[in-house]
Amino acid sequence: MFFTTCLPKYTGPYTVGSVEIEIRSPWPKTYAAIGTSIDTLLFRIFYPADIHDDAPNTVKSYPQPYWFTENGKEYLKNLLLFLGMSKRVAGVACNMPFVTRAKLPCLSNAPLLPPPGGQKWPLVVFSHGLGGTRNAYSQFCGSVASYGNVVIVPEHRDMSAAVSYVGDIDENGEYHGLKGEVNFRRVMGVSEDARQLRANQLAQRTREIISILRVIDETKPNLVARPENHHQKEGSGVNVEFDWSYVNTAKGQAYLAGHSFGAATMVSLTKGSFNDLAHIESNVKGSNQTGLEVDVEEPVDPESILERDEFTRPYPARGLILLDPWCIPIYQGMDVPLPYPAIAVLSDPFYKWVPNFKLVNQMMTDACSPKTEFGVSSKSTRPERQIYLASPSAHHSQSDFALLFPAITKYAYNKECTFESQKRVMELNVNAAIEFIQEVKDGKSDGKYLNARNGDVEGWTKLEIIEGLTNVNILED
Repeated sequence: MFFTTCLPKYTGPYTVGSVEIEIRSPWPKTYAAIGTSIDTLLFRIFYPADIHDDAPNTVKSYPQPYWFTENGKEYLKNLLLFLGMSKRVAGVACNMPFVTRAKLPCLSNAPLLPPPGGQKWPLVVFSHGLGGTRNAYSQFCGSVASYGNVVIVPEHRDMSAAVSYVGDIDENGEYHGLKGEVNFRRVMGVSEDARQLRANQLAQRTREIISILRVIDETKPNLVARPENHHQKEGSGVNVEFDWSYVNTAKGQAYLAGHSFGAATMVSLTKGSFNDLAHIESNVKGSNQTGLEVDVEEPVDPESILERDEFTRPYPARGLILLDPWCIPIYQGMDVPLPYPAIAVLSDPFYKWVPNFKLVNQMMTDACSPKTEFGVSSKSTRPERQIYLASPSAHHSQSDFALLFPAITKYAYNKECTFESQKRVMELNVNAAIEFIQEVKDGKSDGKYLNARNGDVEGWTKLEIIEGLTNVNILED
């Protein structure tokens, strides 16, 4: 099976609604070194919906959103090129009429369900990896929402998405069609160009996330859905019944999640190590490309970091869910302790990638208690950091790609990766994330996954954290 248009139904007890939002950024910024900017903020929200998906006229009133948005064929072509297919094969595949018909198993613009018992829904923010978009992790994010969470997925405009289309939004929030696009920039290996690109991308990504969190916490905006028909030239989409008072949007209360470069983004966000480009440029001069420090300048005073502005100092969180964290771009920030509870779930190739695996271990062993006024420690008696392995898996098994393109995953990455096995790997990632949120929030969970002994859960291994790893050579085989 080369391609499937049917993503699995979410596994939680709640029906999931979803809305796509694009607003003008109150805090625009240009990143001249890489030719990008933050003009608008684009994100998708997954949430428990106040409707049953089997109710009469549900599909008609709240149709399922398409996975391939805007220019679906062009996006698919760029995505297949990113996955390593030739231009010829990608060109043929994107012209198959059924391919761009894949839909998300959720309901567009459905009303938000009030939480039970007068509580608030936990907030999760998910950052995509290279080649990803706001929809590329819909299976993970929608499933997390189906267990009673609100999940926000920004689409980064830093040339890390396969392609991102920018809307023309006026001062009144009215949509006037698309005004441009940001294409993926491929830079391979470890080089000065790569370091410059990743540093700027991390700074832009963290600013985009902080901007979204500030907007929803400070202004509680009315949600006007970005039109599902992206060829619409004028006007706004549907007003969505979404009461932000039902969501825990307070600063420091969000759970931060991400895949690969997205996981690195969330680590950088909480450490503040790559948020400030001026700080980066003044401190990378003492490092060579192996990651081993030589003639390093005096470290920056931690107090000076806390004196930075809202967008460049460390950002607080309840905890981090790191899927295949790509630590090479953030190795120069490893000396800054990770200040919050965290779990990392690795795929087979990232477990076998020696230098990155060492950096993951170094990151997870550098523990300290949160000292900021927003810091919240876990109530759990379980260690606050742990690493797991989900098998059989490829690097993109934690995204929708393995489910949408099972043949590519099997024959190009891992012959053990069938559609059913990848569905199972996704469930392992989701269940671990749900348990982690419950443990940090309530101090307890059933522990089936986080506390499982090896062999108890098929395909799930708890890894022993290796301590004492420093000065990792990132060019090591």
